[in-house]
Amino acid sequence: AFGRKRRVYEVKRDGSVALRKYVDCTFVTDERIVDGFYYAAAIRYLHGLLADPWQLDRPPEIVNRDQL
Repeated sequence: AFGRKRRVYEVKRDGSVALRKYVDCTFVTDERIVDGFYYAAAIRYLHGLLADPWQLDRPPEIVNRDQL
């Protein structure tokens, strides 16, 4: 679930104040369907995407087509 957009004034390392924009994101998981290892791998992958969202603009290196 995504929350409402919010703005927060934060103090940077150099002492200046900056206005930052945030959207809260909440995950609800059910361990009855998938084990913890799968969740850990999925969250690790999501973390990498959030750290570098520009990688979503690059085409994939390999495209695996379904066999009919």
